[in-house]
Amino acid sequence: MEASTLPDQLIVRPTAIPHVLIHARKATDDRRALGTELAQRLAHILDKASHGDAELLDDAPAGFRNWLMMRTENPAQAWLEHELTEIILNQGRSGLPREVLEHFPGQSLQALSTPQPTSGSCNACSFAAATGGLLCLCGHDWSCHPGNPAEGEPCSHCPCPTMIHT
Repeated sequence: MEASTLPDQLIVRPTAIPHVLIHARKATDDRRALGTELAQRLAHILDKASHGDAELLDDAPAGFRNWLMMRTENPAQAWLEHELTEIILNQGRSGLPREVLEHFPGQSLQALSTPQPTSGSCNACSFAAATGGLLCLCGHDWSCHPGNPAEGEPCSHCPCPTMIHT
């Protein structure tokens, strides 16, 4: 079908999984670029997965790959599930920046050389804000702080010097 003839919303039944229904809607102009990016990322990870576990794991940041290999029964499957979650469920937003995953678990969030995303693009902070979770005065979720909330550690997103519960 041509894009102009598509309805605003439709239900799709994948032929490979006939008992599943997917609700879809047309993307607004401001979301098309995101859709293109997510489709490219999805195609990339699925291509890697089709070439086997070793190639799939080669795509994972070294620190996180090593952690997966030590802590999970199937590290390639765990990495694939992580990436699919980031792409599909989180709309491309990352709960942890690749820089952290590269040195995971040895690097603390305080040692990052680049600033963390704003709370609007941080999945943990966004979820906490939407559900009335534990937020500090700066508006960020306590889980984005690198230590125990009672220890008064600095926020990993902003200059907030201590985790102060509101």
